[in-house]
Amino acid sequence: INLVDLRLQRQCPLYSNIIEKWQNSRKSDWESVDIEPNSKVTENEFNSLFQQKNLSYLEANGDTVKLNLTDSTWKDNFRNGTYSFLSLRKTNKNEFIIRFISSNHETRSKFSKVGDEYRYRVIEKSSDYYLLTVQPVGVNRIMKFKLYY
Repeated sequence: INLVDLRLQRQCPLYSNIIEKWQNSRKSDWESVDIEPNSKVTENEFNSLFQQKNLSYLEANGDTVKLNLTDSTWKDNFRNGTYSFLSLRKTNKNEFIIRFISSNHETRSKFSKVGDEYRYRVIEKSSDYYLLTVQPVGVNRIMKFKLYY
């Protein structure tokens, strides 16, 4: 995967939609949405997300990514032993922004540049996952996915 392809996936919603359909990403929970759903979480449910110890999500290829989340950090731990590290800032009772710091994961280190930001909204909490949306700051593309606990 080359740098141009990854940056286009991040920056260009039309290109991302084409790639998503081409890859047939039915192995994961990720889905493009045109309109961001309203959040149904309470402030307590939102805050409980940051207390969870065993968070994970599915990549487009079906791999499980383990997530270490605190009130100020987000760290992805990938199946191959690599990681991505981001700072985290809560912005209100159901949203937060993560800022890319570093990664030794081959794809993630090319997809994001230092300082890239992603806005997350917690939509709802179920018995075994949180439903979230994510939008790269400054990009008109919203993705919905499940964060398991």
